Amino acid sequence: MKKIALLSMDVEEWYHLDYIADRQANDLSMIDGLDCFLELADRHNVPTTLFTLTDLLKKVKVRLLAASQSGHEIALHGTQHKRPLEMSLEEFEEDCHQGVKAIKEELGIVPVGYRASCFSFDRERLDVLKDSVGMEYDSSRINFDAHPLYGSIDMSDFNQKSECLFVSENFSEFEMPTVNILGRNLPISGGGYLRIFPWWFLSFLIKRYIRKHKLFSIYIHPFEMSSKVPPKVPKLDTKTNFRFKYNIKSVPSKMEKLIKLLKSEGYEFMTYKQAHEYFSTEGDS
Repeated sequence: MKKIALLSMDVEEWYHLDYIADRQANDLSMIDGLDCFLELADRHNVPTTLFTLTDLLKKVKVRLLAASQSGHEIALHGTQHKRPLEMSLEEFEEDCHQGVKAIKEELGIVPVGYRASCFSFDRERLDVLKDSVGMEYDSSRINFDAHPLYGSIDMSDFNQKSECLFVSENFSEFEMPTVNILGRNLPISGGGYLRIFPWWFLSFLIKRYIRKHKLFSIYIHPFEMSSKVPPKVPKLDTKTNFRFKYNIKSVPSKMEKLIKLLKSEGYEFMTYKQAHEYFSTEGDS
């Protein structure tokens, strides 16, 4: 089996973060981080997957069309960044159908993959995604129970093809990687962890992981790649402000180092759709 790396972005604004309550309080956009991300990916000839929030489609339509023509994949991240576990099954199914319809109408693309906001997901919603919405893959699973918003997905009847890949018939579940430190799982998959950890520590953990496994996923957000200064948000407590802004300027250089590290270790970059198709035809070896 090839060594495969999956690089993705959750296309959303900074105010969609769940720990920022007054999400529309500031008109500042940091979506330019999408441009920075795509420029980096294209410079290194790396295809990516863009899990897109559809209430931003009109704002990013031109960017997404250009990205799709350059070999990047457009997937679904929901309509308004509402956590799926806060929705009923019926509401979740309708949200997915609306999202798929919006991407098809705006971009002429039918998305086949999904990632839940805040990894807020469970098996019931996975079955809706697979059986009722018609998705081919999901990327909403992370084995990290210390985070209060993350869900848990029962994969017991799926075939586990690798550390972070579960397959059932023509559907794939891609788990975000973690490493076990002193009996606790620690995420190394991106987002705040990429920002907060110093590169020497993060690269140590990633090297430890990728030298044992053949599939590695990482995700990022536009505000973490933006050239703009994060806004001052009223009534944001010290801990939340730290999570939002700490070490944010280090992200672009870390992303570049990460791409180079994965390539040096023999990893081939694919979109999630390409990886799903590859594993659908690959044997269990």
